Amino acid sequence: MDPRTLAQRAHGQMQANIQAMQDWSRELTAWEEVMAAKDEALRQRKLRRERGEEDPTDIREQGNIYYRQGDLKSALRCYTRSLTLDGCVEVSKTGQNSRLILPQIFFTIKIDFEDRSDMIVTTLYRKSKLAYSNRAMVHLKLKNFEAAVEDASLALALDPSHVKTLQRRAYAYIGQGMHHAALRDIDKALGYHPDNKELRVEKKRLEEKLKSLAPIEVLSSSSVSNDSGVGLTGN
Repeated sequence: MDPRTLAQRAHGQMQANIQAMQDWSRELTAWEEVMAAKDEALRQRKLRRERGEEDPTDIREQGNIYYRQGDLKSALRCYTRSLTLDGCVEVSKTGQNSRLILPQIFFTIKIDFEDRSDMIVTTLYRKSKLAYSNRAMVHLKLKNFEAAVEDASLALALDPSHVKTLQRRAYAYIGQGMHHAALRDIDKALGYHPDNKELRVEKKRLEEKLKSLAPIEVLSSSSVSNDSGVGLTGN
């Protein structure tokens, strides 16, 4: 092999090694920031407990206990209180139109921790996602399908890949007769967990249901967008 080819290969390998080191460095920095954010969240939680203040995570976990006991109304109150303490804005409605609003906590945290705001915001968003998703499940049990869709959509705006929330929104869509929209959510969930048997069974059931629907109903269901632009986790 001529020297020029050897030099080109060596240069290419060197560039690949540099890129690998840069990728590794970015991943390490991101991991350190995530851990720092978690430590800060735990510190703040400890401080709130010492001051006798309510903590969003404690309230949400109490909601989980109520949910497992079958006390859905108490669970609903806890999840709503958790979101309020987390600085989240509720869904506001004007007439028949719903406007989904993301948590404003982002702006507060960005001011207070500007040097690492993204990682801290992610941590806080994830907490909010859990409460929104769990509240969506309660609404689903209470057959408040519209409210379940709204909460699940907010959760999915924070984490579009959360499979439990996609399932919950799909079931809420089914409760509204929007089978095509439900199928899109199930397909998305399968994209993240293709071997999930429950999802596969639900997909088959929805496909069979769609075949039996009148064309006008299929059209009505398919017109509902699954990506509301905003869009919560398991217990």
